[in-house]
Amino acid sequence: MSKYLAILFLLIPLLSQCMGMGLKLDPYNAHKIEEKASILYHQGQYQKALKYFEQAHYIREKIYGGQHRAAARGYNTLGIIHISLKHYNTAIKYFEKAITINKKVLGQKHPALAINFLNLGSAYEYKGKFPEALSLYHKALALSLPALGKNHPDVASIYNNIGRTYFTQNKPLRAINSLLLAYKIRNKELGPLNKLTIETCRALADSFKAIKNYKKALKYYLIALKANQTEEGFRHVSTAFIYIDVAVVYYKMKKYKKARIYALKAQDSIELFMGKKHNYASFIREFLKKIKNKSNKS
Repeated sequence: MSKYLAILFLLIPLLSQCMGMGLKLDPYNAHKIEEKASILYHQGQYQKALKYFEQAHYIREKIYGGQHRAAARGYNTLGIIHISLKHYNTAIKYFEKAITINKKVLGQKHPALAINFLNLGSAYEYKGKFPEALSLYHKALALSLPALGKNHPDVASIYNNIGRTYFTQNKPLRAINSLLLAYKIRNKELGPLNKLTIETCRALADSFKAIKNYKKALKYYLIALKANQTEEGFRHVSTAFIYIDVAVVYYKMKKYKKARIYALKAQDSIELFMGKKHNYASFIREFLKKIKNKSNKS
């Protein structure tokens, strides 16, 4: 009897703490709270989502312990939320906790660590610490390739991040190598209309534009444009931004009539949805003046 009383006394502080937070120590409860958090996150309500993700993590940590895979997943999720909130140092702290737990529980070379390295790399990338980010991305790649194969969408995400980081470092040639790999995988496995495929396609076009290979840049911008028009519509704001990309490339190629056509399409959408006083609307008006001046001189 005394044995059970001792256990009860040990549980009382924990139960009191959970009751004080209005939480029930139940995995299903954690799941329901996390569902609510996910909805808020996808609505862009990151601060509110954080509160519920913290509660779900708290419950699981109390049930399974702080060195369980569930705790590692919780820390990884909290890190992602803090990236969205631009709390990069906090995100790094959580991702490092997830890595420490997973290394201990799963081993140093388990493929599950790849997502932790990828997310930690993203936090360093957003902080502007590019060498650290690239090192972590390559660690993620080394774990993912043997486990998932070279054509897996998760491998494409790593290549995409590597390419993006090189581009930000003003190394477009290196960026192109990684982005081409990412684009080929995403185009095949996710399809040309997938948002991630379109994102990589535009990044690839940006990189070709940076090395002044305007023909290749135009090719990938037009692919991205066609896909975005199909998915989002011809007058969607995201489509308008690609119209601008296309217009700028035509301008660089001295094809001013085509540049004007796409600039006007962009202007129509941006002024409609963002207003005539928006910075992008002002940019397009100035850009159209430049096109007119060049057209008059040619």
